[in-house]
Amino acid sequence: MNWTRNEDQFVNTKSKLIKKLKDNKVERIAFERGRVGIHSLSAAAIEEVVITDGETKPIRISVLMNNSSGIYQVDGLLKAKLRGSGLEPYVEVIAHIDTEAEKRLVPLYELDL
Repeated sequence: MNWTRNEDQFVNTKSKLIKKLKDNKVERIAFERGRVGIHSLSAAAIEEVVITDGETKPIRISVLMNNSSGIYQVDGLLKAKLRGSGLEPYVEVIAHIDTEAEKRLVPLYELDL
């Protein structure tokens, strides 16, 4: 898809996204001491988050997971932070697993904003 955009607007939108993520503390939820649950498992599943130019929207957030439980961090937490932020038209989010060690229940997940 061809995407035309003003370079200054793109840089400003990308900066706003990064600020929004930091301001809302969208980060891994730390392991709870001695407890295993969806929060600690899904947080441990996130290997890397990269913000780049998007394919269908100006900005892409790519989440690399080592386990499909990381989808909770993407669908449950990141989605809630982005919804209503005003950034929805500018951001595409994908999450994927790049390992053969886990049976892939979900090979690629795209967040519907």
